Amino acid sequence: MSTVLEKKEATVEQIKTDSDNKIWEFLIECLYEGSTRVLFEKADGTMRELVCTLNADLIDYEFAGTAPNDSTPPKDRNVLTVWDSENEGWRKLTKGKIDTVDALGEHDDE
Repeated sequence: MSTVLEKKEATVEQIKTDSDNKIWEFLIECLYEGSTRVLFEKADGTMRELVCTLNADLIDYEFAGTAPNDSTPPKDRNVLTVWDSENEGWRKLTKGKIDTVDALGEHDDE
């Protein structure tokens, strides 16, 4: 028999999962629209801010090579490879580690 505490913990976990899913969907929409500022937790537990995109018009493919998201289906749907606009390189974001998403719009900072 489930205790009240177990039921509350299950409910809190479901709310967190639902929230992570909504943030993830919003993040993906923003990335394809243009530049997006993301605050996320790195694997070592520190927080990092990243300006990134998946908008093809804002990625320097000559420098970057091929887009990792266009060539093959992702192996893990909880990891997304994005273009780091400031450091000009591919970075990985993990679902559930995103803190803040700020859509900056379609522009190039250069």
